[in-house]
Order: sequence, then structure tokens, then C-alpha cells
Amino acid sequence: MFLVQPKIVGREHIPTRGCFIPICNHFSAADYFALASIFDQRLGVVVKDDNHPRMKQLIALLVGSIFIKRRRMGNGPQSVRVDLGAYKAIIRCQKSGRPVLFFLPGTRSTTQQIGRVSPHEARWVANFGIPILPIGISGTWDIERGNRPHLILIEVLKFVLGIRKVTVRIGEPIESLPKGRDQAQTAADMIGWEIAQLVNRGHRGTYEKVKMR
Repeated sequence: MFLVQPKIVGREHIPTRGCFIPICNHFSAADYFALASIFDQRLGVVVKDDNHPRMKQLIALLVGSIFIKRRRMGNGPQSVRVDLGAYKAIIRCQKSGRPVLFFLPGTRSTTQQIGRVSPHEARWVANFGIPILPIGISGTWDIERGNRPHLILIEVLKFVLGIRKVTVRIGEPIESLPKGRDQAQTAADMIGWEIAQLVNRGHRGTYEKVKMR
């Protein structure tokens, strides 16, 4: 079904029962399609409502994305108002047995480096109170190399023919995160660090030299 068929490491860590939230780094628009191929259930994805309109509409048609509208209330690092409509939509998906993917940090990297996960992103995820499945994806960056349609097509063909490889590494579920506003950045860094351990060295960005264990 999907053009990008990744090499999968750690499939045994995917929960077979109950709800969970897959969380992954984000280097390319192809990330979703590589990840969707590894789950038995249809995979939803959370998308910021302030992203590119045309791309949003395309993704919505293909995968039924959940768009988050965010409004800043104040100037602090955690001063973001949650979109309750999106929150309820995610809950409905989870109850129906459909995992909903979060890309963290929420903005796609333009440097192949993982940026620092923000505290409000961590609080958003922690509020669901269900296990988090950390995932690291490597190799999709090349699909968009050059940022021109004919170059993208060439790179996609390389993946289809097996010349280039995408690797998806799945970590052990995180059963719980520190709770409370004062622990939000600690929770965020726990998520970021777990994801960083699952991508190739040299792409871990903020978490390259951080030790959490």
C-alpha cells in the first residue's frame, strides 16, 4: 500500500492490547507513510492548524488528520490554550482502537536534528494518561532532498527500488511521565531523549550528549 517500506526494529514493543500514543521525530513529509505501514490499525496523525494549507488538506484526505488550533495566552513557555475539540477527537480515536501519532517536537526539522520538546507539548500528551510508544525514524530526509519535484521523484524511486532505506526503531513504552506544571520540561526531555536514542547518531540534536538514565 505504501511506497516507503521501512526496516523495522523493535516491533515487539508495540502494545497488542489497550490504547497507546505513538510519538516520533519528524524529518520529512514521508514520515507518516513509513510509520503507517507498520501498524495493523489505521494510524491517525495530529497536525498543527498553522501549517501549510494545501499540505494540510492533502493529508486530511489521505489519513483523516486531527488539526490542532492553538492560541497563545500570555508570554510564558507553557502559555498555550489547548484545543478541546482536537482533544476530544483524539480520545474518540483512542477508544475506537485507532492509534493517533504525535510528531515531537511538533515542527518538522529542517536540519536533520531533533529539537527540544516543549513543556506544553509534553503536558498535552501526558494528560491522556496512557502509555507512550517512542519511535525513531531515520532515512526519510533524503526523499525531500533538493526540495524540487523531479528530485523528490528520483529519491522516492530509490526507496521503491531498495537503493535507499528507511529505518524505524521502536522503543519500549513509557508507562508514565512526571505530572504537574513544574515537571513539564522534565517530562518533555524524557520523551525527547527516548526518541533520540532511536535515531542514527549525528541526528539527535539537543539530546546528543544528554544523559537521562
